[in-house]
Amino acid sequence: MGKGKIESLKHDLKDKIFIGDFVGNSDLINLIKYPRETICFHSVVEKYRTKETAKDTAYCLPNSTSILKRHPLDVVPTRVCGIFETYDALCDKLSEVHRQVSNSSLSASEEGAVLTFIRRSETSSDSVISMCKIKSVEYQTLLLMVDLLQNAVETGSLERSQDTIFTRFVKEFKTFSKNISTEMDSHPEIFYTDLFSTAFTMLAKKSTKDKEMYRDLLFSDTVKFLVLVLKTNEEKNSGKRYIGQIDLESQLFHD
Repeated sequence: MGKGKIESLKHDLKDKIFIGDFVGNSDLINLIKYPRETICFHSVVEKYRTKETAKDTAYCLPNSTSILKRHPLDVVPTRVCGIFETYDALCDKLSEVHRQVSNSSLSASEEGAVLTFIRRSETSSDSVISMCKIKSVEYQTLLLMVDLLQNAVETGSLERSQDTIFTRFVKEFKTFSKNISTEMDSHPEIFYTDLFSTAFTMLAKKSTKDKEMYRDLLFSDTVKFLVLVLKTNEEKNSGKRYIGQIDLESQLFHD
């Protein structure tokens, strides 16, 4: 980064805060594999807030992306979903976006997407009035699976609580699996339940040596553990049941 770019960045940072996620560190447990360590910037907020400006500065700035892209930084991809004059038109678009993101692949959308609602004004400055997050079924399922299995291993209840663990997985999975759309070539529910069953078997019903190896990977290298689960599930069910793959490597920040 040249001197001019450094000065430009320092100028923006005088009264603003850049917000991003640190990714790619192999020592940090994550469900997504990144090609390198970096900070993925996604928002800009005002550094100084007062009682009078609190309401207007509760969210990120509406021009966050344009500010971030002025600098040589990794910026999360964004797109404009539309400008809407009626509530019905907005709802129709939100339904479409929710369906797309819910059924998107982990490698393409990672966790999912953050929606930023901006009020456009011809007489005053644009303002962000609300934000929300939509998570993909792929990400939610893997996160649920890892959380349940890690907790069971840590508490020593994995082998003796099989029915309880499976019941909890199915119950929580049902809260978002309803978003799966077969029209969008998404994995069916049976794929995810098979995947959880395979992961459980690897951790609880293999040889002592293998169980220790898988349990260590579950905590130390979650991505590698999930890759092995996907491979084992494919080998176990090939020719008998639906099988599929989940690409765990992010496509967003390749050099």
